[in-house]
Amino acid sequence: MLPKKVWKYLLEWYGGGPEFPREIISIDEKNNQIELYPPILYGYLCGSEGVELKNTVFILVLSLKATMKEALSLMEKEYKKNAKTRIWYRFRNTHNWIEESILNRTVEGLQLSDGDNLMLEVLEGSIFNNKRLEKWPRDNAVDKPSSIPNIGDIVDLYIEKVWLLKN
Repeated sequence: MLPKKVWKYLLEWYGGGPEFPREIISIDEKNNQIELYPPILYGYLCGSEGVELKNTVFILVLSLKATMKEALSLMEKEYKKNAKTRIWYRFRNTHNWIEESILNRTVEGLQLSDGDNLMLEVLEGSIFNNKRLEKWPRDNAVDKPSSIPNIGDIVDLYIEKVWLLKN
């Protein structure tokens, strides 16, 4: 563990190397701790059908103290979206997405951990009879178990080219 200033000097003197920045998080009023293993989450973009687009996955490493507002900002930047958006999350072994409307809640407060998912939904708009109609893709979506397991899914059986996922 090195302070940023020391890291910059070493980088200047010796050159490259991967950075693994870590946050100092507050445990309670008197104690702080270096967050050595922040949770690794998977981010997706929501498609027009209201489900995650599997080919848009990217890895988010967020501090336990990061807020959903920070996660939303990172996802908007990753997907280059500058529109009305909302964020959804789901736990690793589940299929139901949960909308997060309280953006100051933290990763820790939502109990998100390694392998859990976040999804960015973008408000869609169209013009009909000179009126702008807007809709959220997830408003009519039905979460269905995927036939393709994600990393960490508990799999019961593989029958006739279909994975049966344990609920």
